[in-house]
Amino acid sequence: MKKSKLIIIVAIVALLVVGGAYAAWTSRTTVSVNASSGEMDVAISATSVGKVSEYVVFAKNNITVSEDKKAATVSISNLYPGAEANATITITNTGTIPVKLSGCTQERISAVDTKTNKPLSATDAGMLIVKYNATAVTKTGQVKASDSSAAATATLFSTANMVIEAGATITFDMQIMLDKNAADSTEKALYTFKFTPMFVQAN
Repeated sequence: MKKSKLIIIVAIVALLVVGGAYAAWTSRTTVSVNASSGEMDVAISATSVGKVSEYVVFAKNNITVSEDKKAATVSISNLYPGAEANATITITNTGTIPVKLSGCTQERISAVDTKTNKPLSATDAGMLIVKYNATAVTKTGQVKASDSSAAATATLFSTANMVIEAGATITFDMQIMLDKNAADSTEKALYTFKFTPMFVQAN
């Protein structure tokens, strides 16, 4: 009899302990977080040509967009000191998340004397100057930055940190010219360079 009572008491205590533990467990707050990753993508969506000095050979077909729409190759000829050509390249954030401009590269592909079809000297090749004005449509409005280079390979806008929202654009206005001290041998030259903007996911 005593043994039966002892078993019943132990069973009751066990039930109370289990019930209390269950109550404590079920009273905890469960937080569910639904995380979804967006798509990051940009594309050159438009190119245009502005003012071009007389005799300079430069038109819209002198700007070739790569197949993946991530870079543009620009060719220009018949430049001379004091002359210029202007173009605009527009990039659209075609993804679903904001992106940040991390920099751009300008790479000289060739600089050729069209009379002799021979490459220009390093000095003459370096006479081509490209000035850039960037305008980004950001969450807080338009943001502008500028940079320029005459180097064979250059990194531009490395500190601009422009953030472009999904569906918004950033434009790069280019002013292409020769250094005022350029030699006569550069006036019949064909210059070709590649412009590549680079983006990372905005935090």
